[in-house]
Amino acid sequence: MGNFRMWSCGLALLASVLASAPAAARRGSAEALPFDVRLQTAGDAAGDGIPMLAPPIPGAPVTSSFGWRRNPVLKHRRFHAGIDFGAAVGAPVAAAADGVVEEIGMASDLGRYVVIRHDARLSTRYGHLSAVAPGLQVGEAVAVGGRIGAVGRSGWTSGPNLHFEVVLDGYRIDPELHLQLPALLPVAGLGAARRYNDVQIVGRGNASRIATFFDH
Repeated sequence: MGNFRMWSCGLALLASVLASAPAAARRGSAEALPFDVRLQTAGDAAGDGIPMLAPPIPGAPVTSSFGWRRNPVLKHRRFHAGIDFGAAVGAPVAAAADGVVEEIGMASDLGRYVVIRHDARLSTRYGHLSAVAPGLQVGEAVAVGGRIGAVGRSGWTSGPNLHFEVVLDGYRIDPELHLQLPALLPVAGLGAARRYNDVQIVGRGNASRIATFFDH
């Protein structure tokens, strides 16, 4: 009888979790959000205590926004966990805020990248670089606007661009909500309005399982 009660309680708990999960997550893995992505509205972002960030390439256009898209290289639908800035190879990339270089690396999808830790809650990531700034090392302090690298096309990309991510409390969020940009670029079918009407958070899971959702 004890095993039956445990089984029944387990089913009840699973039903409760599924009922309370965001609709996108309930539709199955093809549409489920990555587990470490948080969707916010402009109002939510205004209250999270994070200061506005400087654009890493001042004046460069945002060529791809945060959210679901058809990957230009893989040709299928994937979640784009940052935004892309269009610029020529070699264009300087700057730190979006004061911080400390936390990681410099190379990944198959993101290419050459730099991660900057700004405080206990906030970090930024810069990908597809052609080069890292000469002498830049992990642990080095950088100032907002300081050069950290150059635009490239390393990793999975159809052309030169900077892939830029903002990570808050371990979740990747829409960088456009925190960047000092002239205006939000229109999103197909939605104009310049925010893409999301509420906050949707999907619990964190096994990183190897969620990696396939991400698109750089």
